[in-house]
Amino acid sequence: MANLSDSANTILLLAFTESLQTSTTESSRHLTISALLGLSELRRQILNHLQGESGVTAVISIIETQGTLFPDQIQFLVPALAAAMQADSSFANRISQLANAICQEFGVSKLSERNIQSVAGGTATQVNDPNAPTFAGSVTGSTFNFYYYGTTQSPQTSSGNRGTTTASPQRKSNLSPKALIEHYLQTDLSELEPVDIREIEQALQSDTLDASTLAQGCILLRKEKGLDLVINQLDWIFELAYIADGSKPRYFLPALKPTGRLASTAWIEALLKQGLPGHYSGSVALTLGAFGVFIPEMIPPLKFLFTNSKYALESRDAALIYLSLMSSPEVISMLIQAADGEDDYLYARGLFGLLLIDNVNVLAEQLRKALPHADLDVYAYGLAGSRDPQGRVLLETMKNHSNERVRTAIANALNSRWISAPRNASSIVVAQSQGLLATSQIHQVQSALNLMESSYVDEWKLCFLTSNQHLMLEDILIKALSFEDPIAQRKAIKALCWLMGTTIQEWSSSSGLIVGKHPPLWHRKLSSEKVQEIEKFLRGQSLDPQTLAEGCLLLTKEQGINPVYSGGDWMYEIAVIADGAKPRRQLLAPKPTGRPILSIG
Repeated sequence: MANLSDSANTILLLAFTESLQTSTTESSRHLTISALLGLSELRRQILNHLQGESGVTAVISIIETQGTLFPDQIQFLVPALAAAMQADSSFANRISQLANAICQEFGVSKLSERNIQSVAGGTATQVNDPNAPTFAGSVTGSTFNFYYYGTTQSPQTSSGNRGTTTASPQRKSNLSPKALIEHYLQTDLSELEPVDIREIEQALQSDTLDASTLAQGCILLRKEKGLDLVINQLDWIFELAYIADGSKPRYFLPALKPTGRLASTAWIEALLKQGLPGHYSGSVALTLGAFGVFIPEMIPPLKFLFTNSKYALESRDAALIYLSLMSSPEVISMLIQAADGEDDYLYARGLFGLLLIDNVNVLAEQLRKALPHADLDVYAYGLAGSRDPQGRVLLETMKNHSNERVRTAIANALNSRWISAPRNASSIVVAQSQGLLATSQIHQVQSALNLMESSYVDEWKLCFLTSNQHLMLEDILIKALSFEDPIAQRKAIKALCWLMGTTIQEWSSSSGLIVGKHPPLWHRKLSSEKVQEIEKFLRGQSLDPQTLAEGCLLLTKEQGINPVYSGGDWMYEIAVIADGAKPRRQLLAPKPTGRPILSIG
């Protein structure tokens, strides 16, 4: 394990070298575009693989909020990465080969100025020797596609399964800062390459720009390819509407993930603190929120956007989410005022914001107030499904409230499907999951299928599975596809669909807040390797239509892809057009999903 730990430490130091060293513009110039892309991909793969691991959450939070790590903070990731490499040789080979390619870059060696040991079992070499191979061991598996843009080097490509990175426009370094920003504003690209974003960042830090150009330039920063912006990580309004209608508990709402941004946001924060006129500061605040950075100076411009009906609903909704994630007393007061008012938009969004903040004392007080126009069920569901156990306690103490509407709302919440599960639900699931640990693969598969079949009726069971148990179920069900048992194969495909949360039904909201799709209580993604196994199964079998359809549906659950339907809030956008709030021509065209799906036929 010592060698693995050394390798993990080496890879982590390499992955975050660029973050640690590029605090100045001068140092970032040492990196070629291929190095920037490679480091970003290496960092993304590591963080995606370690997501949810014990002890890693705090470090990922630092990355998300600060954008950088110090060497002593990196050490907290070493054991988790070493264990992941030991458990998944494909992953270990993939990141080793990617690290190997990155370290051939002269700019990386100039920046790191430290000895890098071989991650593939080879001998140590001096990183700051540009002529020496950094990693000397043999590696196999997927590799990353490297392209050099705007340099005299020819493209160096290697085979991989993640598609090809497209070239960015020619660099515009000869333009003035304002002309460069205007050039990119005039393009209709939905995404920009990291090299373009680095140029825009440098231009925005010029002291010759007016407030309007600064604001529009900050909007461009959200277009960087590969970013997972906070506002795009979740269909926030839909998810909060499900919670408001009692379809799922608040504690099922996932935590924020790293956005994958490369650069520091310190200069953007400083820009906002200087004070920009009018709505310009709102654009800057929205950019910081999209990057997962939350500072008090964002509150006034975001409040201005949220409460001002002349701005697009998309911007107002984003402002609401970022304000609620800050959950300051000032924000809570504003949301209470919105929820207590009679403006339809502010009323609904005020409720959603309070659910997102999840302050049980505030929710309880709103329930007790029982305003005539208020949907009291929303507050009761919020208390019942809160992350704070005190929410349930507060509900129990109000069961005999003098107001009949309050009593009815509490009864509805306490009888919801996810709260009426047996008191010993967790122990029931633990007992039924024991068979997953069997040494016999046949016993494992049968236990997994039995657990899944029972969850079709008592779906609350899957809510009590740990992340490791979910992964075990995935692995076992994928194994079942290779069995020479058509019945077990069909059951495994159906079970995988259910486990991934692919069930979609038409649903009308009881509160009238939303009409749309009704998802299961959980939502998960499959690794690329598992999706490839499903593709292989679908191509090699003569399957009944239902199994084939369910298997194809699973192909949309791959990590890292963006299915067309989930790539935009289509019903919301079309409703906005129907209301005359925007013209049809402003409806964006579907974006590339990030993965070409192979033909099954």
